[in-house]
Amino acid sequence: MADSDDYDPELIRIEDIYPASEFARKTREFTEVVVQTGRPIVLTSAGRPAMVVMSMEAFKLIATSTKSRTRSTLRPSNDHSR
Repeated sequence: MADSDDYDPELIRIEDIYPASEFARKTREFTEVVVQTGRPIVLTSAGRPAMVVMSMEAFKLIATSTKSRTRSTLRPSNDHSR
């Protein structure tokens, strides 16, 4: 289980945190659950969060959102009041 400093209940449910070794043994089952529920899972190594596994749909949403924010941040400002 992850330390409380690494766990944000608004981002991930406690029941969606698993040891990486369990994921290695049950990859097919985990894949089905992630795709069906759309919820990501956190894999731990030595009790610490190591990676997140998510569906391709969830990844696309995040990637698209990140891309949009990056573009808007990089746009030149129209403020010429210096």
